[in-house]
Amino acid sequence: MKAVSGHSCRYCGTKESLSVLVRAAYFHIFWIPVFPYGKKVYSVCGHCRQYLSRLEMPPDLGAKATQVARTIKTPWYYFLVLILAAALFLVSSVIGIIGS
Repeated sequence: MKAVSGHSCRYCGTKESLSVLVRAAYFHIFWIPVFPYGKKVYSVCGHCRQYLSRLEMPPDLGAKATQVARTIKTPWYYFLVLILAAALFLVSSVIGIIGS
């Protein structure tokens, strides 16, 4: 979460209380998150806890939120399930080739 200056909450009117929250959107297989495919951006008021999605934000706040989301990189270990599945497939393929 990163604080955003120069904005006030549209609901409670508290100034300088907004933060931008960026969450990863995951591809799921049977409710198990496998790998991230995008980012979801929200603004959160520190006073009243109101969440606004990117489409609900005013244009100037939305532009700042998008800029914050671009600076946040997805960690490599979020792809760990995908990496392990690829390694398992590769190992089983090699064993299948050697065994035949």
